[in-house]
Amino acid sequence: MIGLVKVGRTGGLFGELFTRPLYDTCDPFEVDGVTVKPPYRTDLVSAPWWARPVLPLKKMRRAAIRHDWRRKNQPHRSTRAIDDDFRTDLLADGVSPFVAWICWRAVRTNKNR
Repeated sequence: MIGLVKVGRTGGLFGELFTRPLYDTCDPFEVDGVTVKPPYRTDLVSAPWWARPVLPLKKMRRAAIRHDWRRKNQPHRSTRAIDDDFRTDLLADGVSPFVAWICWRAVRTNKNR
């Protein structure tokens, strides 16, 4: 598991109500043949507020960090392809197909990312 340290919060509506925690990674991780060295800043999942309570954050940590990295560093790829990789990573990390679909649908419907 990739270690994280909390470093702050994202900006949000109405002060702290809709903000998300920000983390820096403590360990290197690999994405598509690239080794990313720490610290790498992530909010884990850019999902709408209504989906966050049901997301299995511990199980989806690696997939979420890889998804963030792809969104920031692979502008030539479509968001659909990157989101599909996210779902594939979730399944590889042991998230059930139904929950992986919910996570995928949540990131697909989020327009604020």
